[in-house]
Amino acid sequence: MYKFSVFLVVLLIVGCQTITATSPPLVKGPIDCPAGRQLVANVWSYQLLPYVIQEKVVELMKIAKGRNTRNATDPAGYREDAVSRTLGPRLRSEVRIRAPVSLSVQIFYRDLQTAKVVEDLGVLKLTYGAGSVMLPDDPRKWIVEAVWPDNFMSPIKSGGEHRLWLFGYEWKHWCVMNVHGIVP
Repeated sequence: MYKFSVFLVVLLIVGCQTITATSPPLVKGPIDCPAGRQLVANVWSYQLLPYVIQEKVVELMKIAKGRNTRNATDPAGYREDAVSRTLGPRLRSEVRIRAPVSLSVQIFYRDLQTAKVVEDLGVLKLTYGAGSVMLPDDPRKWIVEAVWPDNFMSPIKSGGEHRLWLFGYEWKHWCVMNVHGIVP
């Protein structure tokens, strides 16, 4: 019995040292992005999209027009079935060619609870239908709002502007997020 007890104590000590030495530290929260988080904007020409994608754009725009954003104050009005969220990955992988436009998109942080603008981040400049900006702070704490020029089909108008809201939870573990707009 004595040998068994000694063996058990030695095994316990060695086991604890091994676990302590090799176990990674507990990480609280999501994966960090050492270079920061980046917002990428893409513009697509409706006329250049394949017919099946054009049909889907029209269908999603009808759904969006039926929602009430309460003059851009209700986050529930900016649902997951937006053109950007639903078709963005497909546009980037299948269509790939951006609209030949150069423009600016205004970027804001909005409060997650009140939806009020808390910070004007300035403009994201696009050249040949694409552009990006590094976002300050941690965008997962905010709603990132992209306000597109007036000639866009999508996002549709809400509160007098073509707005797209990107919610904090949508970042998940990604360091780069894409938003998409459609011109005629």
